[in-house]
Amino acid sequence: MMRKIFAMLLILMLIPLISSTAERSRAFLRVPAVYQTAEGVLSGTLGNLTVEVEKGEGIVYFSAEPLTQIDTQGAARTAALVAS
Repeated sequence: MMRKIFAMLLILMLIPLISSTAERSRAFLRVPAVYQTAEGVLSGTLGNLTVEVEKGEGIVYFSAEPLTQIDTQGAARTAALVAS
């Protein structure tokens, strides 16, 4: 569920940026996220999301600090493919 929400938020942010005539665009957004404590308890938080789009070959680079789970990286890639 969170993967779908993240993908949709990313798509919504990328669409206006891609149609822009600028060579490089950047947007910042606070997004809801879920994290798991060492005890296994799930808790909600807000994360920072920065999207940078520039003219190119359609290659997606994803960087996360701190490192994220594989499903987050997959959702970012899927969102970029859907938006293009």
